Amino acid sequence: MAAGCGPSRALPPLLERALARGRWSRAGQRECLPVLPPPEQGSAALAWLAEFTAGGSPTAAGEGYWACALPVAQIVSGPQVRLFKPPLTPPEAAQLSADLAPLLASSGLQLYVSASGRWYLNSDQPLPEYGNPAAYWGQPVAQRVPRGSADALIWARLSTEIEMFLYDHPLNEARRRAGALPLTTLWLWGSGRCPEAPASSQWLWQHLASDDPVWRGWAQLAGAGVEASSQLEAAVATPRAGATLVVYSGEHSTVGDVSAELSDGLARGEATLLRSAQRHLAWGWPWPSRGGWRCLELQATPAGPVCTVTRARLWRFWRRRAQAARWLYDGRENTPVPAGGAAEYDPAGGGDATV
Repeated sequence: MAAGCGPSRALPPLLERALARGRWSRAGQRECLPVLPPPEQGSAALAWLAEFTAGGSPTAAGEGYWACALPVAQIVSGPQVRLFKPPLTPPEAAQLSADLAPLLASSGLQLYVSASGRWYLNSDQPLPEYGNPAAYWGQPVAQRVPRGSADALIWARLSTEIEMFLYDHPLNEARRRAGALPLTTLWLWGSGRCPEAPASSQWLWQHLASDDPVWRGWAQLAGAGVEASSQLEAAVATPRAGATLVVYSGEHSTVGDVSAELSDGLARGEATLLRSAQRHLAWGWPWPSRGGWRCLELQATPAGPVCTVTRARLWRFWRRRAQAARWLYDGRENTPVPAGGAAEYDPAGGGDATV
């Protein structure tokens, strides 16, 4: 369970109200536009595009292979090796990246460090894929190490050099003296070439508001306008043509209710989007003569259920409170969401209800 997570943590009140009054449906039966999430393979190249380029095109990322890289600790625990994320201060990360760069360059890898502190590796050869580390903190990871192929053997040799370099690094010596976890290796994920831009028939959104670099890079390739989540509140109050996709990134807790990070992301969404959007839907303000907002869709995960809120549905004040856990976790747990033409998936009762 994430720190600060517990049964008492609730969703923001406006989100609770929207989920209770909106219409629920399967991810593939949404009423508005479909959402095409970025591919996992090559997602590092998308993130690099968003953080290092303004235009974002496949050629900007070159013809090489990309991977996100993160200094981690792999600690032997009994018969297993578990993954941990030791905290690094910005000066420590800057020192470590500067010292590691020559070693990586000697093997044909270029290290990029973004202003946000994210690390990216670029190579002419394929890079290994371990999976997003957020899913493996504290978990056994031996099965995540690729074996057998020629590329895996090349990386295994370089990985050994990195481990030896980190073991003797002054930063790790200082961490051991202080009783902190040492950094033992680099964890790679999002590996692959930069994906092709999505077809115009697949990406139907004219605007994206998000701080997630992978989504921002994906939208750049699609030719959509991209803005930070912090700019969304002003954008909501301004008439604009087309549809706006808003993506707030956060991690789900594997146990319990809502993780602290996800809860913070939902609170930001309420502050920057829901308050204005629900006002526009309810009253058609401030642009009733120009169409206003037609609908608002809420979805926690790409495979999870969709809650669609319209002006008429916002006034269903008798609707009981929704079970937020189903909206947050149904897609992850592959829980089936009942379909129904003139019926809706009712998260409060778990069955069908007449619209």
